[in-house]
Amino acid sequence: MRELSVILLSGMMFGCTQSAVFLTEPGRQIGFMNDPKKYPLCVPRGALNSTVLTSSRNGYREAMNQLLNTAVGMGATHISIDSSESNAIITKIEGTSYFCPEDFAQQPSDQIMNRDNLIILDDPS
Repeated sequence: MRELSVILLSGMMFGCTQSAVFLTEPGRQIGFMNDPKKYPLCVPRGALNSTVLTSSRNGYREAMNQLLNTAVGMGATHISIDSSESNAIITKIEGTSYFCPEDFAQQPSDQIMNRDNLIILDDPS
């Protein structure tokens, strides 16, 4: 009986792991906006939700990578972070994706995140 308990406990522990979320090359091109209202040419593409296990070494960065990769799939060029939370189990980030036209010459001046500090996981391939 004890052996069965150990096997079940081990299975649950390893069954709850999550593989790393790597940022894709198109995800690297997504810009950040603090106040989308300042940019009326940018059109909302949809809500973004990202949830990863906090037990991973880079929980917040992986959640952000997941968010950026999802935004690419929605045809977005920029995102705005609406909320984020983290506890002992999960890290969750919510935001909105936007498409800004090509003549949107530069990143918004109110960029709120330093990409170099935010994203450290690269695709190993």
